[in-house]
Amino acid sequence: MNRNTIRAAAAVAGIVALIHCCTAALADEAVKALASEVKTRVNLFASGNLEAFVEEQHIFFKKKHPNVHTWSLREGVLACDGSLGNCGFLRYTKKLDDFHLELEYRTAAGCNSGVCIRSPVPYTTTNPNTLPSNVGFEVQILDDAGKPVDAHCSGAFYGVRAPKVNAAKPAGQWNKQEITCQGTHLRVVLNGQVVQDIDQSKDKRLANRPLQGYLSFQNHGGNAEFRAVWLTVLDK
Repeated sequence: MNRNTIRAAAAVAGIVALIHCCTAALADEAVKALASEVKTRVNLFASGNLEAFVEEQHIFFKKKHPNVHTWSLREGVLACDGSLGNCGFLRYTKKLDDFHLELEYRTAAGCNSGVCIRSPVPYTTTNPNTLPSNVGFEVQILDDAGKPVDAHCSGAFYGVRAPKVNAAKPAGQWNKQEITCQGTHLRVVLNGQVVQDIDQSKDKRLANRPLQGYLSFQNHGGNAEFRAVWLTVLDK
């Protein structure tokens, strides 16, 4: 074997070693990134209890039913008994900035429910109005499959902005919903269809609403269930 052959072989060996090191480093970074992602993606009901939540009943409901609790958790399914009417909210006690929320929900016939986001204060009074739909956002959930869109149908930012399409399934079927809040960008996907995708700063009705706040589940009457509720906190 001459010197040129030896040098070429050594160069090839060096390149192979370099590729191996780079591949190992990239793999290590990928593992770290995946671990980081998994670490920040949390099943909100994995604990089997509601210690991270507080029940906030509507004022008029509380006057009529002062000792009634309507929210319960069993085998990973959050349920609200809305048989007595508009009962209120179950609020996650940690304020959130940017996040991605995945969940499944199912309504009974006639149910009126919702997922509230970015409420800056807990619900306490109607004067001043601290309802999440007024001070933050409520993504409407309703038994209204197949009905025309408006500002109060499934997927609407309640009372303000209609969805692109009413993608809700009929009562009794599980729906899959995703909500992403990143800065002023808000995106809602319902059963695989994008129903909201907006920059709130460009909508004068929503421009002054907060970029941080509480997450809560709402019930305005009728039974509702939620499961597979996963929260991922996003980097700003």
